[in-house]
Amino acid sequence: NSYTADNQIWPSVAMDADGDFVITWSSYAQETGGQPGSGYGVYARRFDSAGQPMAPEFQVNVTTSRNQQYSVVDMSSQGSFVIAWQSDQGGSLGDDIMARVFNADGSPLSTLSRSEIIVNDTRTGSQRYPDVSMTPDGNNFVCTWTASGSQDGSGNGVYGQLINVPLLQQQVAGNPIETYS
Repeated sequence: NSYTADNQIWPSVAMDADGDFVITWSSYAQETGGQPGSGYGVYARRFDSAGQPMAPEFQVNVTTSRNQQYSVVDMSSQGSFVIAWQSDQGGSLGDDIMARVFNADGSPLSTLSRSEIIVNDTRTGSQRYPDVSMTPDGNNFVCTWTASGSQDGSGNGVYGQLINVPLLQQQVAGNPIETYS
């Protein structure tokens, strides 16, 4: 991270077949230039196989209200990547798991460039502590998380969602799915 004020915590890293890698983390109050009380945002930076930065760090989350934290990343063999994180933008309804897909050059996937997708279907209780894994071809990713409350009738449970990236692009382009933007 190049921004060093306040806290930069909870890193995650993924590497492609060429050895290039992406690191993601949460940074406190960076979204608002260090204003206290603004919460955490999700940031990332790409590096080449020699460890040299390929571009400046960038903000991953679009929504900046409340905390965006515990980000995780995975990459395809060609370098496209997905970042998922826990967001409390739902307020009193609980936390959600958000995701955003990026091309190998670090640009957001074209039809998803202005939105974050909500990975979890259930909106009651809190969905926390995501993990993500992308297929080598970048066409699919699986996101898992812990759901609190009584979704399965017994307290906390582990849930997951398989997301087909080309199908997701079609849904967003022609028939919008529910997103926060």
